[in-house]
Amino acid sequence: MKGRWWVSLATCTLALVVASAQAQTDADAIPNQGSTPAVLEPIAPKAKSVMPAADDKGVKGSTAAPLYNGSTHCSDSVICADDCCEPCGLPGRFWARADYLNWRTRGQQYPVLITTSPEGTPNRAPDGTPIAGVPGLSTTTVLLGGERGDSNARNGLMFTAGAWLNDCRTLGIEARYFQLQTQADSFEANSNTFPILISPFTDELGQPQRFAIGFPEFASGSVNLTNSSRFYGGDIHALINLCCSCNCRVDALVGYRHLRLNEDLRIRDIETFIPDQSTIDATDDFNTRNRFNGADLGIVAQYFSCKWTVDVGARVALGVTEREVSINGSSTFIQPGIDPITRVGGIRAQASNIGTQSDDQFTAIPEFSVNFGYRLTCNLRALVGYTFIYWPDVARSGDQIDNTLNLSQFPSSTSPGGLSSLVGAARPAAQINESNYWAHGFNLGLEFRY
Repeated sequence: MKGRWWVSLATCTLALVVASAQAQTDADAIPNQGSTPAVLEPIAPKAKSVMPAADDKGVKGSTAAPLYNGSTHCSDSVICADDCCEPCGLPGRFWARADYLNWRTRGQQYPVLITTSPEGTPNRAPDGTPIAGVPGLSTTTVLLGGERGDSNARNGLMFTAGAWLNDCRTLGIEARYFQLQTQADSFEANSNTFPILISPFTDELGQPQRFAIGFPEFASGSVNLTNSSRFYGGDIHALINLCCSCNCRVDALVGYRHLRLNEDLRIRDIETFIPDQSTIDATDDFNTRNRFNGADLGIVAQYFSCKWTVDVGARVALGVTEREVSINGSSTFIQPGIDPITRVGGIRAQASNIGTQSDDQFTAIPEFSVNFGYRLTCNLRALVGYTFIYWPDVARSGDQIDNTLNLSQFPSSTSPGGLSSLVGAARPAAQINESNYWAHGFNLGLEFRY
């Protein structure tokens, strides 16, 4: 970013020098009002060219809008060839803009939650070693988890509004708000499609274990996962001009920024034991909330030539991310002829990790953007651009799943209060697991200035 700053500053400085030199040349060539028009040297013996005197309306009778000449006051000594050119930059003291967003965000990552094996695969080897659905074996296929999910495209909207606070357009204020559509991921599998349907995990001693959601002649069932993700935010900042010429300007941004990332994950396992037709309906919920508040600092360089414009921005928000993780779970036991019994604790949400954890994390969130614009009229501009945002150290719902389980605390339909006494390590553990998040993509917008 530092390199772009000096390039932009050098460009603007050079443009100001050229503009000042041109202004001085024009001032020498164009006499003041009331004087005799200057006669140029003849090009041919019988041809003469006369430069008319400049009046209050400028050359050719047009209104000469004063342009910022790089100092702290407006100067009308420079006249732009563009009819829409006004003091320091694009015309208009106020502006409003709306953009359609097509962004991608970083996908979720889960531990290996669901596997399958070909029908006929034995449950165990003759020596008792688990085989069916064990991750890593050649006969096992992972259906859910183990790799980060795809970063699917998400639509969204961004609204921007601003105003210059002085005539020279060297001090202004601008506000933005954006929101992406809620991303909903889902997964579903049942023993009708996969006769062997396994939920693998590791016990507190590090040994591989399994829940048989579906297995021929033993159990049948289904598993369903839903996960929603919502990303939105806004900022308000002052615009402070650093340099400006007739075809470029550089502004500093100083302000406040707020971002939010909310995710809700639910896993539901239904298992029916074939011998007695009893059923366990277990639900695990993992919900995360990330709230950022901080100072927003940056720089924006804008180049304009006739009807074409280029806007390049780089900024970083420095502040605190408030992270919150809420875990809950329940199991309903259903037996023929007996009223259902619901207990606290599912499969991966147990007494050892159920509850809410929160903390604060200092965070630096960079953003880069570039927009190419075309002025349809003096007041209306069409834009197409690209934006990248990087948010480190956030709590995501999929990262909160601890796949190491202590079976001693699993809920039971017969134990007092439905809870069993914990023996050994408290797993799954209650903790905040962090990862990095990014969003990037293209935008199409319209800007109105007046």
